[in-house]
Amino acid sequence: MPSAMAGRTRAWRAATRPLEPPRAHHNRPAAVVLSLVLSVVLSLPALTACEYTYDDAWSPPEVETTTAPVVAEPPRRRGPPAVGVEEMRGWADEVMPGAAGETVHSSLARLEAGEARTEETPSLEPGTYSLTLACRSVRRVDFLVRNGESALIDLRLLCGAARVNVIQLPEEAVLSLRVHADETANVAYRVIRL
Repeated sequence: MPSAMAGRTRAWRAATRPLEPPRAHHNRPAAVVLSLVLSVVLSLPALTACEYTYDDAWSPPEVETTTAPVVAEPPRRRGPPAVGVEEMRGWADEVMPGAAGETVHSSLARLEAGEARTEETPSLEPGTYSLTLACRSVRRVDFLVRNGESALIDLRLLCGAARVNVIQLPEEAVLSLRVHADETANVAYRVIRL
């Protein structure tokens, strides 16, 4: 049995023997090919996209690209400048043409820059009314119409055209109108019972 024992001893020595580092095998042709392939791949220019062409007369729609200028804020639309006191009546008649119904109150004024004005209508009976607001100025004009504590209209009007608002009053009321202008302005308003 010494031979069986000797075989086990050899197997045990082989299993407990420290591992030897693998021997370096120098394969020069493979290393040369690998370095050539890497240098070719790394020196290629960037890949370009493929373009498809169609033979069936259809082509993708062309997209126009434009470069818009960068604008910090939109340009202000300027209204017509205010007119003098003697020309205001003609301006008001032009911008607020006659309407069907009974005019119960109208007003016309010239405001200086930064000026605010508050007016009240006479007592209005319950019913439906149209309130036409107009201004003439290079800047916008603020209109605030109240029925007691309730704001009916709160409007910053771009001057140049009239604005018609329909108001329903369920009971007798006195409307308060406050107008404020940043620049010199002509303002007009008219209340018509419909």
